[in-house]
Amino acid sequence: MKYLFIVNPVSGGRHKHDWEAAIRDYFMDRPDAIEFYVMCGKGDQISIRQYIERINPDRVVAVGGDGTVKMLADIVKETPIALGIVPAGSANGMAKELGIPADVNRALDVLVDGSVKKIDLLRLNEEEICMHLSDIGLNAMLVKYFERSKKRGMLGYGKAIFRTLWQKQKLRVTIEADTGTYKRYAYMVVLANARKYGTGANINPDGNIADGRF
Repeated sequence: MKYLFIVNPVSGGRHKHDWEAAIRDYFMDRPDAIEFYVMCGKGDQISIRQYIERINPDRVVAVGGDGTVKMLADIVKETPIALGIVPAGSANGMAKELGIPADVNRALDVLVDGSVKKIDLLRLNEEEICMHLSDIGLNAMLVKYFERSKKRGMLGYGKAIFRTLWQKQKLRVTIEADTGTYKRYAYMVVLANARKYGTGANINPDGNIADGRF
């Protein structure tokens, strides 16, 4: 097998060269081929697409958080290439949804020995995809503040939460569904394909990412 590891160096506030060393150690005595691409934050999608076309990997692996996973899912979604995850973000919601361990060696065990399965994607505004949870309102504002902050990890989330709650605003929303039209005031609206956020907040306990429903 040929694996392409896409490393996000800012995910989770941890040094990604430690992840790369651990991955190289894991594959040292295996016959598989491994390649690395370290994201730079500018033009990564185009560069990654070109790199995938050039080396033609069997698996593309996100070494990062949910943002990295989503970006790579958008790239490989209509190809025969399977997407793997080594959780390296602050919350790692999608990895937790799939039961992928936070420990790098155990996550690589899943990558190598686990089975490939198809999951659902939501298409938003004909341009974006959602494979986990997508929302507007409070949490979207929290993520916005978190991404602008220099702090990573749960400390960064904590500061973003305080700022979000201080500046919260209600939304007036209209939802048109198969069962009717609903008008509500809300602080947050969530499109839930999965069950819970990476922080553990469970908002959709019966969710299943492969049942054709959201």
